[in-house]
Amino acid sequence: MRIFLSLLLVSFITQKAYGQLEFQSKNIYYGNQEDWIRSINYFHFKNTGPKAIYLLRAEAPEGCQISFPKEAIAPNSWAEIAVDFIPRKKGSFNHKITLYHSGSSKASVLKLKGSVQNIPLGMGQDCPDFSANAGEKALNNLHSGLVKDAILGKPIAKAEVLFAQNGHAVEYFKTAPNGIFKKELRLGIYSIAITAKGYDTLKIHNFYINRNTDPFVFELSPLNKTLPTAIIEKKQLEQIQINTEEVNNLRYYENDPRNPDSLQLNIEGFAPNNLVFLIDVSKSMKNYAHLDLIKKNIIEMIKHLRPSDQLSILTYADGINVLSNGRHCVDHHSMIQMVDTLVTRGSTQGRKGIKMAYKYAKKHFLKHGNNMIIVATDGGFNSLAQNQRSLYEYIKKQRNKGITLSALGIGKNEKGIFLMETMVKYGKGNYCHINTNTQDINVLISEIKQQSKQ
Repeated sequence: MRIFLSLLLVSFITQKAYGQLEFQSKNIYYGNQEDWIRSINYFHFKNTGPKAIYLLRAEAPEGCQISFPKEAIAPNSWAEIAVDFIPRKKGSFNHKITLYHSGSSKASVLKLKGSVQNIPLGMGQDCPDFSANAGEKALNNLHSGLVKDAILGKPIAKAEVLFAQNGHAVEYFKTAPNGIFKKELRLGIYSIAITAKGYDTLKIHNFYINRNTDPFVFELSPLNKTLPTAIIEKKQLEQIQINTEEVNNLRYYENDPRNPDSLQLNIEGFAPNNLVFLIDVSKSMKNYAHLDLIKKNIIEMIKHLRPSDQLSILTYADGINVLSNGRHCVDHHSMIQMVDTLVTRGSTQGRKGIKMAYKYAKKHFLKHGNNMIIVATDGGFNSLAQNQRSLYEYIKKQRNKGITLSALGIGKNEKGIFLMETMVKYGKGNYCHINTNTQDINVLISEIKQQSKQ
């Protein structure tokens, strides 16, 4: 089995192919930043050639770490290159990334532009390490995970797990009899392969690991997907117990989130979306599992987004953290993993977060699209008590420039609810309140549909 995993790793990089790359943009513009804000940005590209293509290597400036796909990029397929960049000195910068691929002897040149006035001390200590020898450096975070059967939910013993970076195996191990593993892993972006006897191999690319990414849960599909007789009988019994008369009498409104047809974002009926999520991860969100409910809604929303939609995700507490910077929704799995790792911390710096969200909405503005900010919070803002009027006027000004503001609220903070309702009024959006009722799970996609309907 270990030989198989080694061959699987080699297959990421050894097949010869030809193709042509077309980049959505060859520039990442960081703007003029006062204090440098760490973010992972992406170059999105498409293989427009008739054959598969491989990225071979990238030459980047000092302070820049890169992760790119090691598997073949099929014709007419989209992929992305992740970039984590921290300037080495203050002032303006204009750096080149030289990318070599199997489709041409001529390299592609990508650029990083912007300026920064201050680089905080210690910046970069917690940033992803994309380098080829990351596995040889000191491992600094203990992580745990579970490998289980996707149908029965039972743990899988002796499942083989391979973590790799840039085509190099970093860690290889097997799960314990209870399906659990514990391993020290350095923060960064990995490719993962998990396999076990009697199961399909699971391959995951661009899996981001930080100190909060815990625990991992990997589900393997059995090679024989037929359900045992006992489980089939149980499911049939559950279906019989449903009141069929009530089901037949159900009538849905057009925008009712319980209507399955209302969840479809068709290309023809809805404009492309430039969505910026500003998520409150302050300690107050830990109460009554508020953050977990917010994450559940966002994850369900991500499942319905199209490749033409682009998503920025920012979190705020003591500071601002950028998880996704205008990323096109071509890899739902990695985006869901990113959201699923969020944990609470610190106080609530809401005003700074809102201003930063508008910055990213303007950066990825779609002239003929739906440009929308969604604030997800329990309303416990610490920094909005003063100068609320100036904030409302700022929101109104951005609304007139084509950027709407909606809010996803949770909890019973009446002052916070009033504040959010006022903000969305000026932002020409809507306030959506969720609770523990599962029917609320699709309120986000319904709100996006309403705003992007052509």
